[in-house]
Amino acid sequence: MINSEPNSLTIRVATTADASAITDVINQAFRSAENFFVKGDRLDQTEVDRLLSTGTFLLAADKGVMLGCVYVEPESAVQPIRAYLGLLSVDPDQQRGGIGSQLMDAAEDHCRKLGCAFN
Repeated sequence: MINSEPNSLTIRVATTADASAITDVINQAFRSAENFFVKGDRLDQTEVDRLLSTGTFLLAADKGVMLGCVYVEPESAVQPIRAYLGLLSVDPDQQRGGIGSQLMDAAEDHCRKLGCAFN
């Protein structure tokens, strides 16, 4: 877990128990960004469950309330190892407060620990 001061934001690896909350925050974030050309949800919980089996979601939470997430999937078949980072999502009420930047920093750190190469 990564603690960040002065607030109580923590970033941790998601578990399957987080799938519903992940689905909600992604759909809320993308709805506010894409609703002028995409109708409906970005993804459903079945897709989040599938992604949890192939990669990792990092979650940002404050006092137990999930505020955002980012998905990391290593591509170990590619040498040097690289990773796909995507679905960066922050609750629309919390956007523009640095949570997305903290999630990306944590995702990059996670990739370094996996031995991924950066270009």
